[in-house]
Amino acid sequence: MIPESAVVPWSAVVRHELTGNILPFWMNKVTDPDGGFYGQVDSNGIVDRSAPRAAVLNTRILWTFSAATRLVGPQYQYYAERAYNYLIEHFIDRDFGGLFWMVDSNGETLSDRKQIYAQAFGLYAFSEYAKMSGSAESLELAMRFFGLIEEYGYDPIHSGYIEALKRNWQPLNDMRLSEKDLNTPKSMNTHLHIMESYTNLIRLRRDPLLMKRQADLNLYSSP
Repeated sequence: MIPESAVVPWSAVVRHELTGNILPFWMNKVTDPDGGFYGQVDSNGIVDRSAPRAAVLNTRILWTFSAATRLVGPQYQYYAERAYNYLIEHFIDRDFGGLFWMVDSNGETLSDRKQIYAQAFGLYAFSEYAKMSGSAESLELAMRFFGLIEEYGYDPIHSGYIEALKRNWQPLNDMRLSEKDLNTPKSMNTHLHIMESYTNLIRLRRDPLLMKRQADLNLYSSP
């Protein structure tokens, strides 16, 4: 039996892993000095500087460093701001709104499809950045993404949300996230991340439609 005095609280273990290993990895290994974050690192820690950069990865980085700044300390704010600025500059579609799916290592668009999964991650990240920084611009972006998801992704007949659309939000035949996924109009993966992002946004803006849709998602996703 392990002595009680030798047991380290899980919160301390998690905090140590987060601040001593996980966050430094992204800060020291994955940060591109020319802007943003590298798109790929192999199992040996070798960075592929030419790898494409995905919307989902970059929004997750933004959420992570925004949450770390808010919950751990201000030393992570630089990386949150870096992720925020890179998303604004390279992933936002200034013509049709929303996030592009993929850019190349120079920040040029590789895939302009509008995966609803990625739009949900954008909403989640921008709402977390707004929570951390008080940025009115970021909160407005999060609300704009909510509007786009509802306008183009929501199924008014059967409820729920479709998987993907073209850049101009028109129907798309191949909705898969990747080649290994099923080409299905709706997935649990997309729905759970929309629910997650809507829940985060409610903490900042108690919009009646937002609250209704979040509640509907809970019912829609239940077995």
